[in-house]
Amino acid sequence: LDQLKSNVMKWNSLRAANPAMQITLKEAPLSGKVLAHADLHAADLEKASLKRSDLEKADLQNANLRGADLRSANLQRADFRQADLRGANLWLANTSWARYEGAIVSSETVLDSGKKATPEWARKHAARFSNEPGQ
Repeated sequence: LDQLKSNVMKWNSLRAANPAMQITLKEAPLSGKVLAHADLHAADLEKASLKRSDLEKADLQNANLRGADLRSANLQRADFRQADLRGANLWLANTSWARYEGAIVSSETVLDSGKKATPEWARKHAARFSNEPGQ
């Protein structure tokens, strides 16, 4: 966690050298952190606090973001493919050009607009809608 907070480039080098490394950041306090370009694929970020964080171009593929607080975060070009976003809160986040193919959302997922995710939203973004609760 300290490595991620202090130097994303070193973090990404660590991930590249250890691609199978398990990343558990459940309930991690990462609000307001600059994590642009961070390699967080397959990370467990359940209920993590990422409010106002800069996650531009972050790799969040296959990440567990159930119940994560992403309000007002910069998620521009973030990669959420196959990520679990059930119960995540993205209210007021910048989600321009974010990728959601295969991501899981539910009626508990709060979108950047403040509205809850719907099956229609999921289809439009090539995501999957689940009726299971997010938390």
